[in-house]
Amino acid sequence: MTALVRSLVVALFLLVPAPAPRSRCDYIDPDRLPYLQVGDRAPAFTCVDDRGREWNSAQHYGKRVIVVCFYLGDFFKNCTEELRVMRDHYVALAARDVEIVAVSGDSVATHQLFKKTYRLNFALLADEKGAVGRAFGVAMSGGGEHRIKHPETGEEITLRRGATAARWTFVIGTDGKILHKETNVKIAEQPREILNLLSRQKK
Repeated sequence: MTALVRSLVVALFLLVPAPAPRSRCDYIDPDRLPYLQVGDRAPAFTCVDDRGREWNSAQHYGKRVIVVCFYLGDFFKNCTEELRVMRDHYVALAARDVEIVAVSGDSVATHQLFKKTYRLNFALLADEKGAVGRAFGVAMSGGGEHRIKHPETGEEITLRRGATAARWTFVIGTDGKILHKETNVKIAEQPREILNLLSRQKK
């Protein structure tokens, strides 16, 4: 292969756009942690939701604006407050064609209890190995335990999670690109900030 041909091959390779990073809940590649910014394409991923069903981003991206809320874990005070605020603003956000999905390292069973207790009206994803969080470049730490009183029986129970994500929020536009990245979530203000963001996008 001549030097000219090799140069053309390299040039063509560099022109081919890289695919969006993919992540599965059962896969972690700690050596490839992206730093995502506004304008970057959101990672494609699959995970299991609170009903035990596969949630595939390919079936959601491009159809609506997707708000992905990463949080430490179910029943943590600030996390509970954040998701309750999002629940209370669900109708206003849905009217702007927004879909909310919340992600933590809790199990499907814990998500089911948490969702039922606080009547959450959006999907909770069980990212027990932290793969989805890592695909988004979210600050992560290991799993842990959280003791609570069972909301129905009053019995003290231990909830175990496989990974712990920071409370970060991503807003993904209908073009599959990140419209907003928030690493310092202001719980009470977050829904209004998302609505204001979407209003600005329409101008």
